Amino acid sequence: MAIVNSKRVWHRLVGGCAAVMAAGLIAPGLAQAQGELGTIPFRSTPYTVVGNTTQGLTLVGARPGPKGPGSLWNFAQFGSGGHANGPFMRYYWWDWDVSRVGHDADQAGWTGDGSVLRPAGGWSQFGQGPFYLRFRMRVAAPLLEVRGQSACDDSQMKWFIWNNFTPEGTDRVILMFHSGAQIGGNEMTQTTLQLRAGVSGSWAATLMPNSQWVHVQVGWRWGPESSGFQRIWVNNNSYGSPNAHNNRFDDLDVWGRTDHWGNPNGPQNLDEQFFFGDIANTGSCVREDAIIDIADVEFATQFDTGWFPGASSTVDAPRNLRIVPGDVGAAALPFGVCGLVLAMRRLRRRME
Repeated sequence: MAIVNSKRVWHRLVGGCAAVMAAGLIAPGLAQAQGELGTIPFRSTPYTVVGNTTQGLTLVGARPGPKGPGSLWNFAQFGSGGHANGPFMRYYWWDWDVSRVGHDADQAGWTGDGSVLRPAGGWSQFGQGPFYLRFRMRVAAPLLEVRGQSACDDSQMKWFIWNNFTPEGTDRVILMFHSGAQIGGNEMTQTTLQLRAGVSGSWAATLMPNSQWVHVQVGWRWGPESSGFQRIWVNNNSYGSPNAHNNRFDDLDVWGRTDHWGNPNGPQNLDEQFFFGDIANTGSCVREDAIIDIADVEFATQFDTGWFPGASSTVDAPRNLRIVPGDVGAAALPFGVCGLVLAMRRLRRRME
């Protein structure tokens, strides 16, 4: 009788844990606990951002169009062929020799309202951050700088801009794509990712390989050099070992603070527009068509230790549970207990 009861208890534990974990993976109420503020799935058109509500992304600046004079960029939607054969968006930046536009800070891409990403408790609960942007990308054709043209002096794209309507170098966050040669890499086989504190000299940068799906996370925290940072992870689930890191803000002396990124009272205007797929830089041109594939965009307040699939993590965490060291809430407790129960179940099966 005791054996029968123990089996019942065991099966109830296993069944209960399965239910808890399934609920945790599908219940909308737990999404915020895992850190996601919003997503841009890029799975079908028209594109939307999904946060505290769903909002359609708005095209900005130069309208997309086929390659030709006066056409800066275009995009196309693919239902398969992406990471794990999933859907993705393909972005084209047309050859400057043909388009003859784009070098006068012309805008492209989409914009959405930051208010869609605002968590239920408001922005102030997160203070200076950190915040994270993650996505999967494949550079199908590289960003190649134009040579010998005074109108074109760079290949940089201000791909993502948040907190745009603040003074330069204060609260603004910009993720830029450049030619791989920008920081000494190969322009044909690599692309430079650069995370900047607005228009300033404070940035972190690293290289990523072209012609393959790459899993990127960027993270930032406003504040002084003692706590503020900019970090980039490329195919890397190790929170403590980013591919690029910066916490030097020597050129940011604003708000009465020295070497300080952002307003000391916390980031301002996070409800304002963010931009995605932008170019928006004077002198930006490419000498051949650049092609960038994008999927699975997420905005979050926590690092994802499983974003690079198939790789191990240096943080002992269940799959799909986002953890920042030192920031494990009570919500994670059932998953930890269930992880132990399910592990014991697997061990028991092996021994039977």
